[in-house]
Amino acid sequence: NDLPNDRPYLRGNFGSEVPQLGGIEGIRVFTYYSEYSYSEWEYIPGTGEYLRFQETGDTLNGREEKYAPLLDNVTGLQVHAANVVVLFAYHEFANPYQEDDEVYHIDLTGSGEAYIFRDGIGYPAKWSRLYKDQPLVLTTPAGIPIPLRPGITFYEVIGSNSYASQGDGEWFFHHTTP
Repeated sequence: NDLPNDRPYLRGNFGSEVPQLGGIEGIRVFTYYSEYSYSEWEYIPGTGEYLRFQETGDTLNGREEKYAPLLDNVTGLQVHAANVVVLFAYHEFANPYQEDDEVYHIDLTGSGEAYIFRDGIGYPAKWSRLYKDQPLVLTTPAGIPIPLRPGITFYEVIGSNSYASQGDGEWFFHHTTP
């Protein structure tokens, strides 16, 4: 169509360089939703991406965690992402019967705590979104935009009452039911 084939300008939260934001090593990111549902992301320096691993069994009665690569059913490749973002968002049950089934209605308008992982580093962050037809904005807690790497971004959404801990390059996120 006689259009230029130049590299597109990526606006918003995308960029190849992260300003000096004081991140903490984030080589492995674990998310625990329940004894039946947990996952891990592992950073691979050679590719600059995180690979996803999913549980293969429950952890009831003290059973150990067991993981296997999560494969994309279409491509057959392991699920991967340049950015992994963990959002803390308000969850609620629509009726008392959904509590037993853990069926949540999640509100992604307003703002909340977040963590961004890219390039093997974790950054404490804040997400905000005034209206449901707008994109999420990711900033430092002080309001400085945090650029994401171009590529796939995977969002993990956990309850606003959840908690995080970290050490030795590993981060742990534990979902708490509202």
